Amino acid sequence: MRGRIRTFKPELFDDEELWDLACETGLPVLQAFLGLWCYADREGRFQWRPRALKKHILPYWEGDIVTVLDA
Repeated sequence: MRGRIRTFKPELFDDEELWDLACETGLPVLQAFLGLWCYADREGRFQWRPRALKKHILPYWEGDIVTVLDA
């Protein structure tokens, strides 16, 4: 599993749906979204390897990444 360098537009941080979802669930949804973007291909597909994704995207978070991916 290899990450890619991506560019994010500043407007991403204004996305109300992501903020609302993070507030409702208490999960690191924005961080996971940005991380998945780096590990997805051009069509938005990524390998479903939760342990590897957690290691690369949310290494210091103690929760279950599958919960975040389901959200």
